[in-house]
Formats: sequence, C-alpha cells, structure tokens
Amino acid sequence: MRGKRAEYLYTELEGYCNASAAGATREWYPKFFAMYWVKFPWAIPFNQDPPDDVKEDTRADSSLSDDEKAGKKKIVKDTEAKIKRWFNYQCTHSGNAVNPWSKWIRSQLKPVEEEHRPRRLHDYQVYMQDEGKNAAINAEDRA
Repeated sequence: MRGKRAEYLYTELEGYCNASAAGATREWYPKFFAMYWVKFPWAIPFNQDPPDDVKEDTRADSSLSDDEKAGKKKIVKDTEAKIKRWFNYQCTHSGNAVNPWSKWIRSQLKPVEEEHRPRRLHDYQVYMQDEGKNAAINAEDRA
C-alpha cells in the first residue's frame, strides 16, 4: 500500500494494536471503517488515491442499480477484509503485539551450552563408578 491510504492506516495502527491487546477489535472496526469510507469512498479503486477535495458518496443505496449495489457490496467486503488482514499482520509483526506467553517461552528457552539434558548412563558406566570394583579390577590387571 502506498499514498494516502497507507498513511491513514499507519496512523490508526497503534489504536488497532491497543484494541487487539484488549480484545476489543469488534468495537474498534466499525468506528474505523466509518471514518475510512468517508475519507476513501468505495467507488475509487483501492490502488488509487482520492483527490484532495473528495466528498463522501452521498448517493443512497436506493438510487444505485442492482449491479452497482452488488459491486459496492463486493468492493466493501473485499476492502475491509484486506484492511483487517493488513492490521493483523502489521500489529503482530511490528513488535507491538502483546503476547501473554512471551515471558514463559523465554524462561523455557535456555542456551544448549548452559544446560545439557540428563542422560541415562550405560550399564558399564554404572558398573565402573563403584570405586571398590574399580580398585579390584585395577589390582587384577596389574597382577
């Protein structure tokens, strides 16, 4: 995304991340899209910036033909889905997302050099750890 739409979305990103962390995106999206459709009418293609003197499309849905209504519905639905995906991606990949598991995950991740996994000894290693047996074996070898 480029231009005025991208600028507007980036200005609203912090608000989305806060709403997402609070679990309140269902309340946030309607307010956001109400302002979004005022600034960027549905009839202007997604890849074009609106002119500076853009005004909200005041034509009522009743004055639109059936084809225009279906087109508007599809454009609005697709655009809102794209924007929702964009917000979700930007928030989760920008470091602004609050992950409730991050402390626990960091506590579980330890460098391999610090701590090795305990391993079960082989039978001969257990046998050789007994000092009394080691001394008897060494004495037999020397004799």
